[in-house]
Amino acid sequence: LKKCHAHQQAQAHDQPLQLSLEQLPSRIDVENRLQRLTPYRAPGMDGLSPQFLKQQGADAAEPIFQLALKMWLTGHEPVQFKGGRLFSISKKAFSRDVSHMRGIMLIDVIGKVMHAIMRQRFLPYVLRWRHPLQLGGFPKCTTLFATHYLKEVHLRAQILQLSFGVLFLDVKSAFHSMIRQLLFGDDVDLPAHLLRLLEDAGCDPSQLQQEISKASQAFLQQVPVHEQRLIKDAHHSTWFCIPGTTSSFETSRGSRPGSPLADIAFNAMMVKVLTKFQELLQTIPALQNGLCHLGLPAPPVTWVDDVAVPIVVTEGRLLEPTIQQV
Repeated sequence: LKKCHAHQQAQAHDQPLQLSLEQLPSRIDVENRLQRLTPYRAPGMDGLSPQFLKQQGADAAEPIFQLALKMWLTGHEPVQFKGGRLFSISKKAFSRDVSHMRGIMLIDVIGKVMHAIMRQRFLPYVLRWRHPLQLGGFPKCTTLFATHYLKEVHLRAQILQLSFGVLFLDVKSAFHSMIRQLLFGDDVDLPAHLLRLLEDAGCDPSQLQQEISKASQAFLQQVPVHEQRLIKDAHHSTWFCIPGTTSSFETSRGSRPGSPLADIAFNAMMVKVLTKFQELLQTIPALQNGLCHLGLPAPPVTWVDDVAVPIVVTEGRLLEPTIQQV
């Protein structure tokens, strides 16, 4: 708590001296978000349920709006919104295997409302950056389109008598493993324990530091300063606690599963990952030759952290080696 307070005080000198009304959230924004809350969901640590806040409507909107105004003016969010109780939920029915578990965080509903407003204002920039087939988490995008896209590439490959396959990639613990500094260009040095984890995973921390300055340019140059400050602060001094202990634990990586900001922050970071990935795909001769015979580009299609890569080659014997190369 003291560390978070000290960081927010240190950032106060960068606070913009002037903001237009369009740059600030309105009470209507708050009321709209309250009315969109899904009822009968678990509350956060404050015990306020979504259905309670939704029922209160206009009465609850005024104090929440005042809090939102203070957040946007200072560029800081309350430490309570930075974390919550973390629970493990099995991704497979009746499984108790640790590898099948995923974490979900119960954040205060008012915190979710604030994150939803931040997401709404950050979304236009990510829509401008994203790849055409980066679908998950964006409006008017469905998994059905990805299915039809892969089927159409397969059908065309069949007509042209080309060998075809799809390589599915799923990033393990993606939301928890995200190096958030790649997106936000945080000027804070990477913590020692995070550096050790990166080294154990075979990453070069010095190269990563250089990549951070490049990858964060779009965020730092295009997103307005007041929104930069607030989004960066929302990903600083994050924490979680777990049932059975009174201790809390600070996190230095990842986004928060359960927060409206989680998928949009991950998608923004994935733009850079997909750009690098597509550059590497262009260096595989057999794949590029197959795409030339196909007569159209067939880039990977992604749904947040799930990636499907169409593999097209001219001969069946090249399919497996090309998949291994990818």
